[in-house]
Amino acid sequence: MPNFALLIRTKEVENVATVAPIAGRRWGLKLSCASCSEVTPNFVYIDESETVESDGGSANAMFSCKFCKKQISVNVLTKAYGTYDCTSAKPMPVAGFEVRGAEPVEAHLEEGWTVVATESEKEFSEGVNLDDDWVDYDDKGEQSVSILGVEVSFAKLGK
Repeated sequence: MPNFALLIRTKEVENVATVAPIAGRRWGLKLSCASCSEVTPNFVYIDESETVESDGGSANAMFSCKFCKKQISVNVLTKAYGTYDCTSAKPMPVAGFEVRGAEPVEAHLEEGWTVVATESEKEFSEGVNLDDDWVDYDDKGEQSVSILGVEVSFAKLGK
């Protein structure tokens, strides 16, 4: 059962200390089938609060490859949630997934993030969509805050 970390790296930030996923959010992933290498044409959405049952067990999401019909299952590893330190130039893990029958290749970073401002430590969580540039104003710290561009990658985790 291969586990994968979702890593992010910001390209440019202004007055932002950290970024972290909100627990309980749904995740959009594109997956490459381990048997035929076909990539899902659309994002597959995984909700950690949902459980799908089948003969082979249970998972947060379960479906078949449209090309070769091999079964693919995904579980969100809730203990793998992490916080990205915006002062780092390196990609850092913010989430983890147990994926059987495929490998994640792309993530949809829609709403479901908490951003913390540098000076005031004010938290922003409403409307934070990292698929696009995010800009807001920290009225407590009296400064603009922004994240311009986020790079996504995946790394295999040890068992």
